[in-house]
Amino acid sequence: GGLTLSRFIVSKKDRTRLIRPLFNLMVAKKLPRNLKPSKEELAADRIIGKFIHPAKLLPAEILANLLVELKDIKNIFINDQTFSVSSEPILPIIEVEKGEAEGVLLNLYPNPDVDGIIAPGVALCGKTVYPVGQRGICGDSMEKLPRSISYAHKDMAEFVCDVLPQLEEDNYVNLKVEIPETTNYLDPEIKMNMSQAGGAVTVEPEITYGDPPHVTISKNRMVYIRDAIPIRKIEKERKLEGRLRDDLNLRSGRKVTFTGKEAGMFVEKLQRWTDIYKHPGLVESASTRMLYPDLNILDEIFELSFVLKDRETGEILEGTAKAEDVLGAWQEGIGVATMSDGSFAQIPEKWLNQHGHLIQDILDARNDDKKVATATLPALAKLCDDLDLDIQPFTKKIRPLIDGFESIPETPLPDDIKATLRDYQKRGVDWLNFLKSISLGGILADDMGLGKTLQALCIVEGKTLVICPTSVIHNWASETEKFRPSLKVCQFHGPNRELDEDADIVITNYALLRIERSLLTSKKWDMVIMDEAQNIKNPSSQAARAAYSLKAEFKLALSGTPVENRLEDLWSIFNFANPGLLGTYRNFQKRLAFPINSGNQEASAILKKKITPFVLRRKKSEVELELPPRTDLRIECELTESEREIYSAVKATASSQVLDALKQGGSVMNALEHLLRLRQASCHPSLVPGHSAETSSKTEMLLKELRLTIETVIKHLSFLNGQDFWISFNSILKNQILDFFVLTAVPQTARK
Repeated sequence: GGLTLSRFIVSKKDRTRLIRPLFNLMVAKKLPRNLKPSKEELAADRIIGKFIHPAKLLPAEILANLLVELKDIKNIFINDQTFSVSSEPILPIIEVEKGEAEGVLLNLYPNPDVDGIIAPGVALCGKTVYPVGQRGICGDSMEKLPRSISYAHKDMAEFVCDVLPQLEEDNYVNLKVEIPETTNYLDPEIKMNMSQAGGAVTVEPEITYGDPPHVTISKNRMVYIRDAIPIRKIEKERKLEGRLRDDLNLRSGRKVTFTGKEAGMFVEKLQRWTDIYKHPGLVESASTRMLYPDLNILDEIFELSFVLKDRETGEILEGTAKAEDVLGAWQEGIGVATMSDGSFAQIPEKWLNQHGHLIQDILDARNDDKKVATATLPALAKLCDDLDLDIQPFTKKIRPLIDGFESIPETPLPDDIKATLRDYQKRGVDWLNFLKSISLGGILADDMGLGKTLQALCIVEGKTLVICPTSVIHNWASETEKFRPSLKVCQFHGPNRELDEDADIVITNYALLRIERSLLTSKKWDMVIMDEAQNIKNPSSQAARAAYSLKAEFKLALSGTPVENRLEDLWSIFNFANPGLLGTYRNFQKRLAFPINSGNQEASAILKKKITPFVLRRKKSEVELELPPRTDLRIECELTESEREIYSAVKATASSQVLDALKQGGSVMNALEHLLRLRQASCHPSLVPGHSAETSSKTEMLLKELRLTIETVIKHLSFLNGQDFWISFNSILKNQILDFFVLTAVPQTARK
């Protein structure tokens, strides 16, 4: 399959197909007088070139370039249906897991957002067309997916230094196994592999990095052995190869045997040669020179460098080292760092052990203008405390977050609020208002049923965007009308959706966040609320990327389960609510996720300290004295289009038959029977004679609620509408491996 292209000049009366390039018609002055092509249309015209013929398929490369130019053009039709175009590529899901014999397995899966491939290099997601990214590994039509590529232990250097960086340029890579780090602190060395047998000496020199070797160079590629992988220094390797060739007439990787007199001469020559070209005294040259931190904090500007002092006299010497070089050496366990002049000096390990993690957090999130990111203000305040520095004015405002929730000031509720809040809910509102006042996002992670929606509504002001699952859009609207009736609500949902610019709250779902990304991200919101934020736990998904792009003064995530399976879920939610707090995805995995998964308690404590000010979670057991005996929550379920058609057909038939029967003096029981049929049609299509379906909207919603509640309650009691509905739900529960017991109206012996 593929795409052909037709372009038309459209007027009120008719439309005319273009059979020549637009530019040629413009030069020949054969375009209508009032038609002036835009820059995008002319750019697309140049790309199309000879492929203007309506029957000629567009090649993948032409389509990829064309989509870039068409992203802002509205009148685009595919098979007479309107579509929008995105220039952002659709990418595969990439995972790295443990392979055989200490190797790794690179797994590539199709992106679940893709509904289909409509042409080579072009994917369809809903009503939006995307270019296929990373086609080299996916194929133009993603025909190479899914696939797995195995890298042996010896190939880890190639994977880490060449393959992984290329993949991470455009995509997130989910690392399920810890991989070796890279280091720039190892230089190439010559290792002489020698053996002696009788009067013969055999030598095979090789270029290695590290002692013992981390890698060896064989046929101009790194063969991995252990520990960190060095960044290759090709020029230094060439110099070593030159010394081998000029002084010893040897080449790395080539075995040579010397016998008799030549063997003795070679050994003597080699001894002199190793004395001349022994490794530079790295530790000796740095033993008397120590680096000391030079920290400057002023007006939200954070600057750190390291100056050189004589270790014995304390005299300040010439030369400095960059903070990233010193911190990099410290993280890799190397006691010396490279100076700006290429020499070496010892790093202040004790000072870095005490403050290095805070310093790294601040630097990772620092802006290009060296300003401290808002998300790292608690880390900066803690650093100032630890170093006995004057607290900066811009850190004083976040002091309650450091001192604990008890010191957070109380705030008044909105004048129009129509609810009486429990004590724990009022404390939650105070916390949210404080975060909002200092422009820091947060995660409200209370158990289900404790009123996360109400607490969020209590702080709504200005233009607010709510992103939530489709199933709770109507619930958000009704809760707003109930608790904040003065707020104007816009449900941005459905085929005829329209964004109301005057609305106080705009409510939409995750699918439309992806589809309407350009519209929603172009607005500057006062607040963005992400309900059931675990929906953006995958940072590679289109929904998560759209969420990261939303612009707002305050961002709030609501989720009873911010970490469903992996710590990386938490990173993704925080990258929406407080970008920069947990650093980059790769650094988070390296510094926190991998160590914690390996049982590192120190890393767990560091993560807990970082996120505690920004996460508020109360369990039902903690606030049970404030709760009523029972909480009633009405959840509305929207039928799918096919389910609605079946329901409407049953309703039309029932209305006609019931009215006719009643007019003729028929029994009311007939009406009740038709009402039962309507209830069955709303529960599951297969309950209606002549129809079949594996699942239904209500089945999926019930299953979802069961998954959520079993985490917080011991037992769950569900009443289902009739035995037929139960039979259809029974197999689904068995597939979910949930422990359940059934009580029906059949005789007791049969139930057993």
